[in-house]
Parts: sequence; structure tokens; C-alpha cells
Amino acid sequence: MSVHQTKDGRWFVAYRRPDDRVVRKKYFGHGPEGKVKAKKWEADYLREAALPSATAAEKKPDLTFAELAQRYLDAKPLAARTMESLVYALNLHVLPSFGSKKVSALSMAQLTVMDEKLAKLGRALGTRNRIRTYCKAICQWGLDNELTANHPFSRFKAETKKEGRAPDLWYGSSLLRSGADLKAVSELLGHSSPNLTLSTYYHLVEGQKRAALNHLNIPKMDNFSQPNGQP
Repeated sequence: MSVHQTKDGRWFVAYRRPDDRVVRKKYFGHGPEGKVKAKKWEADYLREAALPSATAAEKKPDLTFAELAQRYLDAKPLAARTMESLVYALNLHVLPSFGSKKVSALSMAQLTVMDEKLAKLGRALGTRNRIRTYCKAICQWGLDNELTANHPFSRFKAETKKEGRAPDLWYGSSLLRSGADLKAVSELLGHSSPNLTLSTYYHLVEGQKRAALNHLNIPKMDNFSQPNGQP
């Protein structure tokens, strides 16, 4: 754990919890005030970490997956179509499978069992990947916001078809064509940033821009007559 400053002058604390695989960063703003806040947060964190683990665990609510999913839906500003797709998947497939289970008790096994049921129902691989990605995004959000102490689905990666094409390519394209928000699509696909999503689907976004322009009723310049009847 340590306090650092970004190139643009923001102060932040880099830290790692015992069950983390990556380093977390918490930002506190610019200038002397930001540095003081960062130092104070670091000291408070180290003091809390020195307490018995049971005390730290008591501060985290032991939520069921359904409760965590509801908090995620309440907090995330998702586009209407994305929200509709997510709620439909949760109610029809996810919550009946493990919605009542505590997040702390979940593991990859529950995700695998649900996927096997979906496969037996004839759901396409892209659909199954999408639903499991929803579950992963919800648990990641819970961990980032310190609502849960673990991420049971962190090891999930979207399966690929035999020809080697990523199945979420179709899913991402479908969401963007339907008008879904780029940032929301990026999170649901598990991309590190919206820039990665934009670079992956650049051809699609550019195609949408051209299609929008084509729908504008703009007369061509060669249809205008010259002044004084000149050709």
C-alpha cells in the first residue's frame, strides 16, 4: 500500500485486499488537500486491517445474489434496452438458479450448472455467455463497492466457438445496434474501458454514423442551378 500522484496531479492510494488479484486505486483529488485525504485514508485502512478479521467481515452485509442484483440495478444508469435484457435474464434464468444463495457461498459451480441447463434448453452460446457475463458484472460491481468480500465468478471467460470467433461479438453488436450506451456495453462485456469496446466495434459505430447521415434529406450540390441561369 502506498500513496501516489498521477501525471495530472491527482492523489491516490494503491492497495490490495487479501483476496484481490489486482491492485486497487482510490483517488482523492488534486493539491495539498487531496494528498492529506489520501494519507488519512491510508492510515485508517492500515489501522482497520490490523483489527481481527471477524470485525472487518461484520462490516460487509452478507447479501444474497438477488439482493446484490437489485442494488446493482438501482445504482447503474443502464440504457433502457440493456436494462430490459438484463432484468429478463435475471428473472427467467439467474435468480431461479441461485438468487436465494448468499454471494459468499457461491462459486463457479453454480454458474456452470445454470449454463448446462441453458444448453439443454437450446440456448445459443452467445446467449449463455451474455447471461453469465451479467452475473460476473454484478459480482464485480459488488466487490468494487465493498458490498461483498468475494467474487465467485471472477474466473469466468466467455467461451469461443469452434471457428475461433468470440461469441460476444454478436452480442456487443446487437446491443450497439439497438442503441445501448457504449459504457454500459463495455461493462457487460467485461472490457477494461469503453475505448476497448469502441476500437472493437469501430466499424459498426462508423456504419451507424453513415446510416444516420444517409437518412438526412440533404440535396446534392449538383442539383442547384447557377445564378442567372448559368450551367
